[in-house]
Amino acid sequence: VSIEDRPILTHCQVLGQDLMPRMARIGAIANIQPTFLVTDAAWLHKRLDASVLPYCYAWKSLLDAGVACAGGSDSPIETVNPFKGMYDVIYRNSGHLNTEPCFLPDEAYTFQQALELYTLGGAFAGRSETRRGRITAGFDADFTVVGDAVDKHPELLCTVKPAQVWVNGVERLAGRLK
Repeated sequence: VSIEDRPILTHCQVLGQDLMPRMARIGAIANIQPTFLVTDAAWLHKRLDASVLPYCYAWKSLLDAGVACAGGSDSPIETVNPFKGMYDVIYRNSGHLNTEPCFLPDEAYTFQQALELYTLGGAFAGRSETRRGRITAGFDADFTVVGDAVDKHPELLCTVKPAQVWVNGVERLAGRLK
């Protein structure tokens, strides 16, 4: 397996300390599903050895190790909503709608990292980073418009609805902006 192969490791929920540098070395992509953390956090301490916990849902550590990450949902197991995935990777089960403690708060993403997880990361994992994943001239015009300032208030990600969805420059969902 080489970097050109772009192998993908899906879930990346429970990792070993040695796995992150190995993933970076061979160019493996971590295809993570942030919403799993919310549903799994209740049982992690009960079912896993304490020595393993620092390497569970360690998505910021993956980035720090140089591993490319892409966001997913594993639908229909979890919601397909990418806004909810972004919310979950930022708040890690500690958002304003949840009173549970945050699991490994140092592993939380910033808003920008969460956005890139679902845009640039997804495009790279799909081998389409030369035409998707960003809004720039010459790229497919695939984007979503929301009426809320989720970049300034990421807590809104768990309730935001798309106002418009554009695919290849064609409006596919027309809503109303607030």
